[in-house]
Amino acid sequence: MLREGLRAEIPFVFELAARARRPVVLRMSPALAALGAVGARSLTTALVLSLQGGSVLAFGAFPFRAPEAITVVAVAVGAAFAFGSARWRGVVAAVLLFAVLWIEQFWLAIPFCERGPRCDLLASAVAGLWPLLLGTVVGVAAGRMVRPGASGISALGVGLGLIGLAYAIVRLAILPFVGTSPTGQSALEALNWIIAVQALGAAVLGLVVGYFGRWRVADVLLIVVFYVGPWLPQLRTFQDAPRPFTFAIDWTLVTPVLYAAIALLGLVAGSVAARYFATRTPTIP
Repeated sequence: MLREGLRAEIPFVFELAARARRPVVLRMSPALAALGAVGARSLTTALVLSLQGGSVLAFGAFPFRAPEAITVVAVAVGAAFAFGSARWRGVVAAVLLFAVLWIEQFWLAIPFCERGPRCDLLASAVAGLWPLLLGTVVGVAAGRMVRPGASGISALGVGLGLIGLAYAIVRLAILPFVGTSPTGQSALEALNWIIAVQALGAAVLGLVVGYFGRWRVADVLLIVVFYVGPWLPQLRTFQDAPRPFTFAIDWTLVTPVLYAAIALLGLVAGSVAARYFATRTPTIP
């Protein structure tokens, strides 16, 4: 009765809801769906931080002060993506990948926690886990609104997921050389490794999106926002710097811009490669 009454009072709202098309996600294998879920989570986080970065740059204010809420939203988007792409198998694969990445981050953070006067590992674990669990539940519930489309590869999501996975692997790989909490020269070496991996990841992202992607303009915009948006508050620090910016010395401060440029160059190369192989389809004489 209530629904029928509302339909009679505000019919245009129900008409808009009936015309609204559910979002479509390409069908992929559970493994690719999990990578895409990590990428969707990373992109959502970057978009929210970009809004925050723009607000800080323009007004000097942080509109989002609850990182847990950002995590919940980002994980929910990733879980919904996985459910839409590979249904429950995709969700299980995505949750396993989320868990592996979280365990790696938590384990690496233990030495920094133990340096402080008060280190409660159980409280830290709970604080990191509940946003993941809540986001997964919300994402699965919202994922029922997402319908699977044709088989294919969600290039941007998979590319961003590869970046996140590669970054985690390299962090573990350099531990024997720099230690769990590097300082001094070891910290500088770790920073150089991280910058190199991020640059390589940006190139891979561009190649994947350029080769498999279909929405070039949207992909370009999202890649730029992904790298540059969260970095925008850094521009305010340049205004208060004690000396002028010198690229040869301060280049590490603008690495996100360099990553975006590398990714766009990779996208162009991937597009050229896709067209090249498409025109060299073998023919039967």
